[in-house]
Amino acid sequence: MTDGTRRHPEAMVRAAAACALLVALAALAGGCAPNDPFDPATVENIRPIAGMSVAPPDSGTFPVTSYYQRTFHWHGTDPDGWVVNFDMSMQVDPVVPAPWITTTRTDTTVTFATDDQGRAEATFFVVARDNRGALSDTVQVYFPLQNSPPEIYFDPDFEPNSNLQREFTAGGDTLYWNWGHGNFKFTASDGDGQDTMDDFFRYTFADTEPDSTYDRNDPRADPLTSWVRVRFAEAGDDPTSYGREFEITVFDLPAGDRTLTVSVRDEGDSDARFTYTWEVRDPRSNILYIGTSSSIADACYGEFLDDRFGAGNWDSYDFWMGYPDRHRILTAVMNEYDAVLWADAPTTTDLVTAATSVGGALEAYLGDGGKLFFVSAGVVGNTSRVGAGFRSTFLGVTSAAAPVSALTLPSGRSALGQWAGVPDMTSAASVARGIGIQPMQGTEILYRMEECLRCYNSRPPFDPVVGVRSPARDIAATARTVTVSAQLEYFDRAQVVAALGALFDQELGVPAP
Repeated sequence: MTDGTRRHPEAMVRAAAACALLVALAALAGGCAPNDPFDPATVENIRPIAGMSVAPPDSGTFPVTSYYQRTFHWHGTDPDGWVVNFDMSMQVDPVVPAPWITTTRTDTTVTFATDDQGRAEATFFVVARDNRGALSDTVQVYFPLQNSPPEIYFDPDFEPNSNLQREFTAGGDTLYWNWGHGNFKFTASDGDGQDTMDDFFRYTFADTEPDSTYDRNDPRADPLTSWVRVRFAEAGDDPTSYGREFEITVFDLPAGDRTLTVSVRDEGDSDARFTYTWEVRDPRSNILYIGTSSSIADACYGEFLDDRFGAGNWDSYDFWMGYPDRHRILTAVMNEYDAVLWADAPTTTDLVTAATSVGGALEAYLGDGGKLFFVSAGVVGNTSRVGAGFRSTFLGVTSAAAPVSALTLPSGRSALGQWAGVPDMTSAASVARGIGIQPMQGTEILYRMEECLRCYNSRPPFDPVVGVRSPARDIAATARTVTVSAQLEYFDRAQVVAALGALFDQELGVPAP
C-alpha cells in the first residue's frame, strides 16, 4: 500500500462482502419486480378416493347378500387434504332414478322389503368431496338380496322310518293316531337371523285355509275354524343359537283325520308352513290297557279284553318313545275311559315312577273319578319305584313287603278270593313271582295265597296278601283302585279272565258294555 499502512485479512473479507451486497441491492433497485403471494391453485389438487362395504348389523356372521337389515359403510381418503362430506344415492328400482343427498355420515342401516319371490336389490352410488371441492370417481356397488324364509322343525315322539307297521301301532302322544289330545314340539329358525322372524307363530286344524286370525286368549279363537296366534314367549319359547323352540298342546279334537298346520312368517313376508296329519279316534271300550311289563303279560290281558269287548275292540296306550312330555296329556287320554288296567313289570319301571309321582297322571286321573286296576309284582318293597305318596293314598298299602322279599308262586298254588264273587286263581308256571303286601286302614283284602309253609318264602306270613281294594266296602260300595301283586300272566288263563271280569264288575263298578 502507498501509505505504507498494513490491513488485517479478515477486515478485507468483510469489506468485499459488503461491496457485493451493495451491488446486488443496486441491481434490484434498478428494475426487478417482487414475487406474488403463494396461490394454492397453482398446485395440482389430487382427487379423493371413495370406497364402500356392507355388513350385517351387530354381527359378521350373515352373508352380505342376506335379507333384512344391512349396514352399509363408505369411506374416503385424500392424499393432499381431507374428505369433508359425501354425496350418495341409493337406487332400489333400476328404472327409477334416486335422489342424491350430501352427508358427513359414513354408514347407514337399511331394512329391505322383498318382492313376492323373496328378492330385493339396491345400487349404491357414493362420491367423496375433499376440502378443496374435488370429487372422487363415483363408486357404484350393486347388492342383490335374497330373503331366506324361516324353517320349522318338528320334534316328533317317534321315528317314522323305524316302524313300518303303522296300522298296528298303538296310539300315544303325537303318533300316527291318538284320542285328540297331543303335544307338538317345534323349533323355528331363519337363515337371516332370529330377529327377522315375527315374534309369534300361528296354527290351525282347519281343513281349508282360514280367513281369520285371533290371539290365543281371544274368545273367538277356534283352531278348527281359524288361525290361532301365539307369541313365542307364551309357548315355552327357549331361545337358542339355533332357533326358537315352542310347543302346541291340544285337547279334545273331534274324531277323524286331522291336520295341524303351523305358520311362521318373517319380515320379508315369507310364510313357512309345516303340516302334520294323523287320525283322531274315539275310544273303542271303557277300559284302557297300559302294558309296561312283557309280551306275555300283554297276551294275558289282551285275552281278557278280547273276551270282554270283542277281538281287538279295545284300546291300549303305548309308551313308544317314553313318557309323554306333559302329565296332562296322559291324564286326558285316561279320562276318556272309565278305568285303566295297568300291568307293570316285577321291578317296576320309570314310566310308573313318572305316572305315580306327586301331581302325576294317575293321581290326576283318580282325582277326576277314574278307576285303576294296577298289577305289579314290585308294587312294594325295597326296589319298588311306585311313588310313596301314591301308594299309601290311592293304593292303600304300606311301603314294606310282607314277607320282606319277593315271593315264588309255584305251579298249582292258588290265590284265594276273600269275598263271595271274587274267583280263585291258580298259578300255572313255576316262574311266577309276586310280593306280599300289607293293607293300610281303610283298605280291604281281596286275595291271599293259600297257606303253604315256606312255599313262597322262607319267612312268614305263609299266606301272603296279593290283592287289595281301596277304599274298603264299608267306606264305599265300589273301589277307586284294585291292586294285585302277583304275575297273573303265569296263572291259569281262563281263571284270570274270569277273575278280572268279576273285579271290574263288582269291585270297581265298571261293567262290560
